Amino acid sequence: MKEPDSAPTMALLCLHIARRSAQVLPRTAHPALESQIRYHTREALAKGKPGQGAPSKPQRLSPVEAVQYCQRLTRRQDYDGYLASLFFPAGVVRSAVWAIRAFNIEVASIRDTVSNESIGQMKILFWKQLLKDITAGKPSPDQPIAMLLGQALPQLRLNPHWLSKLVTAREKNLTQSVYYTMDDVEAYAESTASALLYLQLECLGIKDVQADHVASHLGKAVGITTLLRATPANAAKRWVYLPQDSLARHKVSQEDLFRQGRAPGLDDAVFEIATRAHDHVLTAQSHLRKLDPSIPITPFLSSIPSIHYLRRLEQTNFDIFNPKLRHREWTMPFTLWRAQSKRDLGV
Repeated sequence: MKEPDSAPTMALLCLHIARRSAQVLPRTAHPALESQIRYHTREALAKGKPGQGAPSKPQRLSPVEAVQYCQRLTRRQDYDGYLASLFFPAGVVRSAVWAIRAFNIEVASIRDTVSNESIGQMKILFWKQLLKDITAGKPSPDQPIAMLLGQALPQLRLNPHWLSKLVTAREKNLTQSVYYTMDDVEAYAESTASALLYLQLECLGIKDVQADHVASHLGKAVGITTLLRATPANAAKRWVYLPQDSLARHKVSQEDLFRQGRAPGLDDAVFEIATRAHDHVLTAQSHLRKLDPSIPITPFLSSIPSIHYLRRLEQTNFDIFNPKLRHREWTMPFTLWRAQSKRDLGV
């Protein structure tokens, strides 16, 4: 008697073990894990069906599954961006926004999830090739992000240049352990946070110089604010990405930052950095007032949580380790709705 193929059993066993091992691989911390396991499970089951002379191709993801995957990933890993995405028109546009943000999440998480630079470079090459295939009109039918982006690029006429800038900036970030000046931070923010806003403008077909100015300045503000928000978590890993010139100017010891958190001089350095972010917000608001009233401000709503963080940071006297800054604002959905209605960022 022919021995049965063990591939389906092993695949299902892997799925069971992954679900049971929540302490090692938390399900919420690895949203892509179960999707990958499901894919390999379908492939194994297809190979193991009795009565088939040759293995069949694995079942392709449906468009609905691709949308659900990107939606869940965005909601888990970029909740502020997810809330703002709900103000985009349902259907192709909103799905495209989820795909763009899911793409950014995957690429941005590489640095924090790899053990060495070589593995990070391999993952970067994977996303570069995936983007190249998408641009060529040959997206992978089994990769949900690629599937949605492959539909969105031609339908919404999105410029793949911004997606390429995202990947290039993240690749550079693998080897760049510090930022020396605020200009370095702003250049990185322009290639990441601003690029996301440019893509969200394109999702709505907005081609306007004033809107581009708003996106550029808000993106820089978001990038700087993200750096501040991540400082406590980074310090726990003995990483510091605050600009070195600001730390040196206020005589902040990195070792003190790692050991005690709120090191002497840190509040002054944070004040200087946060002021730069706030200046970008004010400039963006001035350009927003000149924007044609027919142009919606929906693409800019995702920056409002960062603006509110800067306000709360000021209320804590620029203590980025203050526990109050870790709490999520439960009124944020209403805040976003009000900003959309009044066409105002609430500065």
